[in-house]
Amino acid sequence: MNNNAQSLKQILSQYLKERGLENIVKEVSVPEVWEQMIGDRAAKVTKIIRFDNRQLIVEVSSPVWRTELRLRSEDIRAKINKALEGEVVREIIIR
Repeated sequence: MNNNAQSLKQILSQYLKERGLENIVKEVSVPEVWEQMIGDRAAKVTKIIRFDNRQLIVEVSSPVWRTELRLRSEDIRAKINKALEGEVVREIIIR
């Protein structure tokens, strides 16, 4: 392998960026990353209502989990953005 070789990830990322699709791919990944960040137990009682204009709106059926996720929402938001390598989620609204 020579020094000019690029990984498939780099090539795909460049391709998407050139076509203005990079952010769309990240936005579509938000629900999956949300579940990874909050864990299986919390994911069972949450439902993503909408992700629009960088706002993630989540409905939580358990009052205890609702409170917990509200308290952790800023930390979860930061972790989602780190995982997606950009400022994809501006705000998480827990209902």
